[in-house]
Amino acid sequence: MSKLFKYYSLSECSNSEAVLDELENLCENGKIYYEDENEDLMLEDLDLEEDEIDGLLKMFEEYDVLPNLDREDDEDDEYPDFHGEYEF
Repeated sequence: MSKLFKYYSLSECSNSEAVLDELENLCENGKIYYEDENEDLMLEDLDLEEDEIDGLLKMFEEYDVLPNLDREDDEDDEYPDFHGEYEF
């Protein structure tokens, strides 16, 4: 099973226009939510099929869209999910 990262960087991307066009298409079809700021992307999978995830990952590899591992998944979350760490 393939997995998308939440954050990606376009700083090394060889064709950011094609990448952003594909992301916009998926967004318009309700498959993903994404934000792009400068050369940073934040992605959220809303309803992607496994083959669509694989297609995105292949495109990211082809155009050098790299995961941004310096950002933590909950960095932008106003209220992080604690997964039951509190006992009542």
